[in-house]
Amino acid sequence: MLLKKLIIFLISLTAISNTLYSEGADVLANEIYKEVLSPFCPGRLLYDCPSSKATELKLQIKDMVVSGKQKEEIFKYLIETYGNDIKAMPDNFGFGLVGWIMPLIFFTIAGLTLIIWVKTQKSSSTS
Repeated sequence: MLLKKLIIFLISLTAISNTLYSEGADVLANEIYKEVLSPFCPGRLLYDCPSSKATELKLQIKDMVVSGKQKEEIFKYLIETYGNDIKAMPDNFGFGLVGWIMPLIFFTIAGLTLIIWVKTQKSSSTS
C-alpha cells in the first residue's frame, strides 16, 4: 500500500515538473520570437509573422529550447543560418552602438533647437 502511494506521488511529481519545464520553455521561446525578425515577413518580428514557414521556425526554436540549448546558442544558430539582419535590435557594442546613440543625439539637438527658438520668439515679441 505504501509502495503504491509512493509510486503515485513520484508519477505526480514527474508530471508537475514536466509541466513547469514546458511552461519555462514556452516563456524562453516567446522571448526569442520577440527578439528576432522574421526572415519570411520583412519588417515583422517572428512572434507576429503569420507565415507557415515562420511557424516551422518557431517550432524549431522551441525544440531547441526544450532540448536544453541556451538562448545565446539559438541566436548564434539563427545568425549563422539567416544572417545578422535577423536581429531585431542593434548590438550594444561596435558599430551597432550607433543605433542606440543616434536617436539620443537627435532628440537632444531637436530639444535644444526648440528651446533656442522659443527664447528667440519670446525676446522678439517683448521688443
